[in-house]
Amino acid sequence: MIGIVILAAGNGSRLNSRIPKPLMPLLGTPMIGHIVAKIPHSLPVYIITNPKHTETFSTLFPRATLLSQNAPKGTGHALTENIKALQHLSHVIVLNADTPLIPASIFKTLIQDPRDNILVGFESNSPEAYGQIKLDGQDVVGIVEARDREATNQHSSNYYYSGVMKLSQPYLSALQSTPPSSVTGEYYLTALASKSCPFAFIQQKRDLFDGINTVAELLRLEQNLRALNTEKLLEKGTILADYYSAIISPDSHIGENCQVGSNVTIKNNSRVGNGCIIGQGTLLSNAQIADGVTLLPYSVVSDTQVAKGAAIGPFAHLQGNSQIGEKAVIGNFVEIKRSTICSGVKAKHLSYLGDAYIDHHANIGAGVITCNYVPWKKQKQMTYIGEQAFVGSNCLLIAPVFIGSFSVSAAGSVITESVLPYALALSRAPFHLKVGWAEGKVRVAEE
Repeated sequence: MIGIVILAAGNGSRLNSRIPKPLMPLLGTPMIGHIVAKIPHSLPVYIITNPKHTETFSTLFPRATLLSQNAPKGTGHALTENIKALQHLSHVIVLNADTPLIPASIFKTLIQDPRDNILVGFESNSPEAYGQIKLDGQDVVGIVEARDREATNQHSSNYYYSGVMKLSQPYLSALQSTPPSSVTGEYYLTALASKSCPFAFIQQKRDLFDGINTVAELLRLEQNLRALNTEKLLEKGTILADYYSAIISPDSHIGENCQVGSNVTIKNNSRVGNGCIIGQGTLLSNAQIADGVTLLPYSVVSDTQVAKGAAIGPFAHLQGNSQIGEKAVIGNFVEIKRSTICSGVKAKHLSYLGDAYIDHHANIGAGVITCNYVPWKKQKQMTYIGEQAFVGSNCLLIAPVFIGSFSVSAAGSVITESVLPYALALSRAPFHLKVGWAEGKVRVAEE
């Protein structure tokens, strides 16, 4: 079995952030997230982190097995400290967490190549802050890291190590006997390459392995990534109002012939179908949007599925694993949470619908609230609204409650009991009118 090992224990001090470098956002997604999303699901993933960040990484990447590097003693030390956790693997593919542009194809290439130990590199004519490769014919027999090269003034070739290598189990074991650098005192993974441990060499494009160590590099890579995403979208016929302001993470997908407004954010494995309109300022996070959906400006959709032809917003908020049916209309300032909204339902204004099942073609008036929270109970209470039921404006539905199909709940009612199908529910305080009551009491405003 081949496993993927991502080295992610760096603090990224040059980024001047309290966030660990691998978790720095790049187009709305942690930079390491761009890498994890490209790894085939059939491969086990191991992330080596600083122990103090283990909980954060485990929350963000539940798919991965978390390993720790307790002291910052170099890339080689990160692996040798966890060699027992990796000894069941026939090979490991090792890469750095700060190279988010790494192509997904590299994993297939390394897996299918029958050679046991492979190093990926690139050619460059300018000095690089990467390890410089020593070649003996077609084999890599040495790598001189940048800091060591500066101290010794060595120049071996115009080929540099990308940070990606495939290691067999014997080579992984041999790493335990490699000495530290005489310049930095660190244990380099690259120190393994030698005449006694040669590597096969695969050459790739330089810009695919750009690393991030500074804020300037982070911004430059974000621009490159944005340009790549924009090119793909334009090929699909997508109309972008302003591609400089749109944040579309590479793990998300947009179908053909969509319109995307300015300041739109689409992230966390969101999927948008064909022919959709995504209005200005809309935020999609782990949202599944079917064909022909209209999302009007400043709507927020997270962890929610929206079916074909639905209209959402403006200023709507859908969350909590909700489902919105075909041609449903969720209007301005409507919040949906943990609810199923069936096809043809209309909730156009100023409502909160939480923990509810709303059946086909029901009509929800302005200001309707499902009152589903009991302070001393963890479990929220459910509201069921039947097919083609009409719930008038400003109704309060005190869950748990059942509103029957084709029933009418009159505006301003507080519904505390079940409403039978075809029934009228009316619950209001008596109306009193005292004629002339304000005379002599109300002061007329002076102009």
